[in-house]
Amino acid sequence: MKKLIFLFLIPFILTGCYDKTEADDRNFCIMLGIDKSLEEFSVNFVNAKFDEQEDKNMLTTNGKTLYQTIENTNSLSKRKEYLGHTKTIVFGYELLNDREMYKSILDELENNREINRKAIVVASREDAKSVCEKLNETDDGLFLWEYYNGNKNAFVNTLKKDIESTIINSKSKESDLIPLVYFEEDELKISGFVLLKDIGNNVLISDKDVIRGILRLKGDIEEETVYINFDNTDYDVEIDDEKIDYDIYKNDDGSINCDINIKLKFQKGRILKDEIKAKTKQKIKNETEKTLEFLKNENSDVINLYGKLKKEGIFKENGYSGIKDINFNVNVIEQFTI
Repeated sequence: MKKLIFLFLIPFILTGCYDKTEADDRNFCIMLGIDKSLEEFSVNFVNAKFDEQEDKNMLTTNGKTLYQTIENTNSLSKRKEYLGHTKTIVFGYELLNDREMYKSILDELENNREINRKAIVVASREDAKSVCEKLNETDDGLFLWEYYNGNKNAFVNTLKKDIESTIINSKSKESDLIPLVYFEEDELKISGFVLLKDIGNNVLISDKDVIRGILRLKGDIEEETVYINFDNTDYDVEIDDEKIDYDIYKNDDGSINCDINIKLKFQKGRILKDEIKAKTKQKIKNETEKTLEFLKNENSDVINLYGKLKKEGIFKENGYSGIKDINFNVNVIEQFTI
């Protein structure tokens, strides 16, 4: 991993930096972990190692602002922190529950001219520091970046989120999703979300059906394996292609309907019994309906139906009080491969 980090940074070192500071004078931060500590931010800077002898490449300081933590970190090291190559930002759960502090740190990240706008954003179920420490123990400071950029849809349990889209979403009144990372018996898990709500408490989402349902509704699943049991036999049914369409319309009585059509192409060349296909489609339908019920209960429009409705000009903003107002009908349709 050290070699990978070094090779990753070579082009930037050779081309120079904005203020012409020599590479030896910089700490190249590859991962940021941001926590709440009383009324201050506690920021963990995980820096690239250029020398096998460098043991202390993670520095943690507190401050009222991100800028202050950077200044405090600079006072502890012979090098100055540089965030231009930051690849991952980890937010602690307690920080996410403090809306004022969370929006404040996003404002600072937005105004920081160095920060990489495509840095991956994830949330910790506990504190961000523990995630950074454990990843750093195995020299995996770039692991999360590599996972999201090289293994999309390898496991249907997460979505990719960057700091740019996180900042944009924070400016709206809609709910937002931050992917979860955590450790179980020293094994890294990347699954689930923190549902950030503008009104009410944040919610941890760990139900696998709801996780898949959210990804499906957001159009983030292109192919997947569905596990079913038929006639006391387990089957892994491969879906080669999966698309979702929304048909939203307003009824004469003013109510709003949304038909969700999930279109599947089963694995080409594999012969499946009609009963197995039917059970697969029913499972996908059940997951999706369960997810919609969850989102309606939380009144959280993470699939941006409001944007679709507004675009269609179906109603004005004052005629809509959230996703809970919409009546859904889910259809799962097989598309045949010619």
